[in-house]
Amino acid sequence: MSRRTLGSIKKPATGDALIDPMTTRGDVVVRNSSNVTARLAVGAANKVLQSDGTDVSYGTAAVAGGGTGATTLTDGGVLLGSGTGAITATAVLGDGEFIVGDGTTDPVLESGSTARASMAAVGEVSTQVFTSDGTYTKPADLLYAIVEVIGGGGGSGGGDLTGASQVAVPAGGGGGGYAREVLAAGAIGSTETVTVGEGGAAGSSGNNAGSTGETTSFGALLSATGGAGGAGSPVKTAPTLPTIGGAGGVGSGGDVNANSCPGEPGIGMAANNASGGGGGCTPFGAGGARTNTGSTTAAVVGKVYGGGAAAGAQAENQGTAIAGAAGGDGIVIVTEFKT
Repeated sequence: MSRRTLGSIKKPATGDALIDPMTTRGDVVVRNSSNVTARLAVGAANKVLQSDGTDVSYGTAAVAGGGTGATTLTDGGVLLGSGTGAITATAVLGDGEFIVGDGTTDPVLESGSTARASMAAVGEVSTQVFTSDGTYTKPADLLYAIVEVIGGGGGSGGGDLTGASQVAVPAGGGGGGYAREVLAAGAIGSTETVTVGEGGAAGSSGNNAGSTGETTSFGALLSATGGAGGAGSPVKTAPTLPTIGGAGGVGSGGDVNANSCPGEPGIGMAANNASGGGGGCTPFGAGGARTNTGSTTAAVVGKVYGGGAAAGAQAENQGTAIAGAAGGDGIVIVTEFKT
C-alpha cells in the first residue's frame, strides 16, 4: 500500500482517509468527546495545555498541576497559598507594616498600634505614681504593668527627761515593706483600689513608742506592711543596753517580696554621749539618720518613701522629755507598657 503526504498528516492512499482538520498554525489534533479526530485551536498567549483526566484544553496552570492558578500577581506583594485554589498576593507592604498571622486565617498587613497589639510589642511606656489613696484605671491599650508598693515607715519613740548620769535613748522606726510584681493586662481589673500607707505616728514625749506604719496595697494583688514603731526610752544609767528598734515591714503577693530594714537601737555610751536610733531603710533609700548628742537632739522624720523615723536622744541633766518623729509615707508606682 502506497502512502502520500497531506501537510504533516500521513494517510493511506486508499480506504479510510484521515482528513487533516487543522487550519491554523499551532493547532493540535485531539480525539474529542465523540471519539472523533478534531482540531483544538491554538491557545491564547501564556495559556498551557492541560488535562482534566478526560479531555485536554488550554487554560491557566492550576495549583494542582504545578501552576499558580493566577494570571497576574501584585508586583512586590507577598504570595499566600489557598490549598488547591489560586495563589493570591497581598498589597505591597507600606513603610512600617508587618505581616501578622492569627494561627487560623490568612495573615494580614498591620502597622502602628494595631500591629504592636497583635504582636504584644511595646510602643509606649508611662508611669502612674500614687502618694495617697486613689483608684487605678487600666488603659485600654495596656499590655502589662510593673507594680511596686512600699508600706509606711514606723514612727520613732520618745524619751524621758534625764538627771545626773542618766540618758534617754529611744529607738528608730522600721522601714515599710516592699513588693514588686509584673502583671499582664488580663490580671488587672478595669479599676483597682490603691491604698497608700501613711507613716506611723511619733511617740509622744516621754517613754512612749512610735506607731506602726500603715499597709500599702494595690487592689488584692500585692501589698506591703508598714514598719513597726521604735521603742520609747525611760531614763537609763550610762553605759546602757540598747533600746530596740522597730521591725521592718514585709511585702506579699509580688514576684519580689522584701523585708525592709529594722529601726536602729538607741544607745547611751556615756552620760554625755547619747545616741537615738536611726530609722529603718527601704529599697528606695535610707531612713532617718541616727542622732548623737552630749545634750539634747530632736527626732528626725522618716524619709519618703516608707523610711523609718530616727529617734532623738538626751544626755544627762535634760529637764524636758522628748518626742519621737513620724515615719515616711508609702507609695504605689505603676509602670505601664502599652501598644
